[in-house]
Amino acid sequence: MIKFMKASTHCLPLSVILRENNIPLSARKVNQVLFERGYLLRMYRQSMKNVEKMKSFYVLSGKGLEYGVNVKNRCHPIQTEPRYNTEKILPLICEISDSLYDRG
Repeated sequence: MIKFMKASTHCLPLSVILRENNIPLSARKVNQVLFERGYLLRMYRQSMKNVEKMKSFYVLSGKGLEYGVNVKNRCHPIQTEPRYNTEKILPLICEISDSLYDRG
């Protein structure tokens, strides 16, 4: 079961947090490591344009909910977008940075 919550003012998209803190990493790269370490789950839904195709999206897992919330996507009713607590996610990014920079 996906937990949906209203994002607080301190919960932002990962790309915004990385940009505002001058961290030279892409959200895609950080999300991949968070997924590999169990903070994110990959979910699938049908494409709105082509029902034969599946689209993937991330949701925060139980472990990941310690660092943020899942908010509903404005464009698709069953899709979520992780929003991260700025005070909690930065230490986690530092903790996983060895995996992030080893990828080139």
